[in-house]
Amino acid sequence: MPSAEVMLFVVVAMLAGGLTMGGVTLVYFLDQWRAEPQPRTADAEREASPFDRAA
Repeated sequence: MPSAEVMLFVVVAMLAGGLTMGGVTLVYFLDQWRAEPQPRTADAEREASPFDRAA
């Protein structure tokens, strides 16, 4: 059985790694949410889709 110090180190390392990955994931998704989508132009609205052209 490993010593208490080793077990404590493993637990703290796992917790720190999980918090770090959680923070990175949160920042990534918040950045994706903040980024504004490309504006659609009227020409793109009138243009037929590939499915319409095939029909």
